[in-house]
Amino acid sequence: MQIVEQDLCYTDYKWNNIQENKTKKAGLNENKIIDFSQGHDVMNLINTYMKKNQIEDKFAARKIEIMIREELPRNINKKNEILKWIEMNW
Repeated sequence: MQIVEQDLCYTDYKWNNIQENKTKKAGLNENKIIDFSQGHDVMNLINTYMKKNQIEDKFAARKIEIMIREELPRNINKKNEILKWIEMNW
């Protein structure tokens, strides 16, 4: 299952096509620094975690988004670090 823009809790993300193309190309890069203002970055991160952990629940996706927005320490900004943090704090 892949979430889409309409599945996200927050509506204040930026959604520009240039960033979307960069995000799609860099989606597999585990050292990518995530731009939390870009919806495509956040969506890609959530989808990566859900796929890795075989999660099929949109409510879990929202939980991940809220964790990222409200609980994630701001010094953690690389994709692989964020995925580890989510796993440890699930």
